[in-house]
Order: sequence, then C-alpha cells, then structure tokens
Amino acid sequence: MSPLPPGPSGAPPRGRADLAPGWRAGETPSPAVPCQHREADDADEHAAHLTDWEQRYDQLSAGRFHGGLTELQLPQMQVFVEHTSHALRQSCRVWDDAFWFGLAARADGAPARINGRLDAGPGLMTRPGGTDFELVTPDRHAIYGVVVRRPWIEAAAAAQGCEVDWTRLRGRELLPLSAVARRDWRREQQRQVDDGEAEGAARQRVRASQARRHALVARAQALVLATPEQPPSVPQLCERLHLSRRTLQYCFEDVLGLSPLQALRALRLNGARRSPGGLSRPRGAALPRRARGRAGPAQRRAKRASNHWSSIAFS
Repeated sequence: MSPLPPGPSGAPPRGRADLAPGWRAGETPSPAVPCQHREADDADEHAAHLTDWEQRYDQLSAGRFHGGLTELQLPQMQVFVEHTSHALRQSCRVWDDAFWFGLAARADGAPARINGRLDAGPGLMTRPGGTDFELVTPDRHAIYGVVVRRPWIEAAAAAQGCEVDWTRLRGRELLPLSAVARRDWRREQQRQVDDGEAEGAARQRVRASQARRHALVARAQALVLATPEQPPSVPQLCERLHLSRRTLQYCFEDVLGLSPLQALRALRLNGARRSPGGLSRPRGAALPRRARGRAGPAQRRAKRASNHWSSIAFS
C-alpha cells in the first residue's frame, strides 16, 4: 500500500492528526473518554471524527452525504459503529501497537472491499496498526469496528492458553467467520456501544446536576452581596430562589462543604473586611487612639452583620 494521499493543495489527509496536532503515528492513542456520537454531512468531516485514526474519505456515488459514528474509548480498545449513506473510498491507518478488526453490520448489504479484496463472506476484516490500508464501502453501509492494543490481545490469548501467530495475523486481511460467530460478534459490539452510551448519558446527568448546584450557590451569594447592610436570611433566600431548605442545604454542602449559614456568614464578614475602611489592617499595627476605647463605624457594621447572621436559625 502506498502512503495516504495528500489532501487538497498538498495538505495532510484529514484525520485525528488534524484535531490533535500533538499526536503522531506510532504513539499510543488518547486517554479513554466517554461514549460519543457524531454526525456529519461531509465525507472528510466524517473521516476526522474517528479518534486517533489517520484517514481520508473520497465519495464515489452521487448525492448528499451523511455519516454517523458512535464511538466508545476504553483503556485497551476502541469500539465503534459507523454508518455512511454513500459509497466511499477510505484510506486508513490505525495507531501502532494495535490491530483493527471490522465486520459489516448488515449481512444482506452489498459487500465491501479491503485492499481490493471482496469481503463476500462477510468475514472479519483486520489490519495491523501503523500500516496504510484501503476500504471501498457501498451505499448505505454500516460497520462494527474495534481497535485492540497488542498487549491486551497477548494477555487474552494467554488466559485462554493460546499463542498468537503475529506473522500470520499481520499478513491476513480477511478472517473467515461462521454465521454464529458473526452474529455473536455483532451482538457483543452493539452491547458495548449501548452500555457506553448509557454510561455517557448518566455522566451528563451528573454534570448537569453539579452545574445547577453551583449556579444556585452563586445566586445565593449574589443576593447576600447585593444588600450587605441587610442580607437576606436563609428562609428568605429559599423563598427568592424557589427552593426548599433541604435543597439549599444540600447545594451548599455539596459545593462548599458548609451549611448555608456558615458559608454566607463567612461571605458577609469577608466582604466587610475587604471593604474600604473595613476590618483589614497591617499585621501588628495598633488601632488608632480613637478606636481603642470604642469601635469605629466599620467595626460596628461588621459587628451588626455578625450578630445578624448569628441570629438566623436554619431550622
């Protein structure tokens, strides 16, 4: 196989290298990330979506292209299912120290070709990392793919009491599969993708909940700072934020590790200390003579604020 063809005007082929310039062929793939789904209406844009691959897609059939990719990154492997609307010539390369395996998702679809060989089985397509290869896929094509790091393959084989013939595997492009093996392989790949999507959705819900709690705490702090002379009580904050006391308590404890009373009291007193003429003074400096016998205006304001917060009951 010849190297990947250049892009327009001699630019490098589209792929993960465009998205992460620090990555180079021969390096290990990116750290594991949650399951992701991406769609594109351009073949080159779609080619760039597959993480840590170098590839370029040339559309072979007429019409508006659409592609979809669902990808799951695991510590030792990458699992994905790809759907493409139109026939493509795909120039591909996977990272070093890994092997790619691919199986058409539909047994009744038109066959694909790998390096010019017709996948009539369909069988399990495979190519080693760091090696250019070419796929020609038909219209309305879908494929399950998995890229597995070589050490993981070795460990899995050893656990089964087997030894991998690496020379033979590197020389093969199509591995025969029985109908039962194809069915089981597709089911397992789809299960991993579905599990990854469910986990990703759960993580998104957690992140959204955390962002909401942060926003509520920030709003409560803003309400206190807006009226420093007469800061709202905790029940008043609940009323203005349309929250129950339990919810407000949970938000503050989760974000700051403090109760609302503790956090807002600290906020108010720190605001008084930082204000012009407030409580802050150089370390070791003595109070002015007039302030020794009685508190000045700033000290009296801070004392009133402290007494106010001390009088607020959260129950």
